[in-house]
Amino acid sequence: MRYTEEHHVAGRPDDVWQALHDPEVLSASIPGCERLIPLGDQEYVAILTAGSDTYRGLLTVTDTAPGSRLTVSLDGRGRQHTLEVGLEMRIGHGPASGTTSLAYDARVHVGGPAGATDHLMRSCSRAVLMTAESVSRSKAP
Repeated sequence: MRYTEEHHVAGRPDDVWQALHDPEVLSASIPGCERLIPLGDQEYVAILTAGSDTYRGLLTVTDTAPGSRLTVSLDGRGRQHTLEVGLEMRIGHGPASGTTSLAYDARVHVGGPAGATDHLMRSCSRAVLMTAESVSRSKAP
């Protein structure tokens, strides 16, 4: 599935950019995230729960254009499903002073049994839609 959205959030673009690179903010903004274990520069082992399954996988944050574009990717495996998420984000000045525009293009792929996969896809879609606003609330002034 693919989702594209643009949100305007409180906070300066620099603050939001920093928040997107803070492991505590990332962990708090990913629904179901139990833990992020640092592996190196912006790479983490992610442990998350969605539905009745627990996923372990690699989460990476890659700066494609520092200060304005980044990619967050997650490749995980649970007992019943596989989960692949790719999130391309563009960050810029919002329409009002002190706001930030967050535009994202998210791709989510879940593999596994059909009935359970549908439930997990709905959960993932909600997670993608919540991430930008959660990051903003966590760090923006």
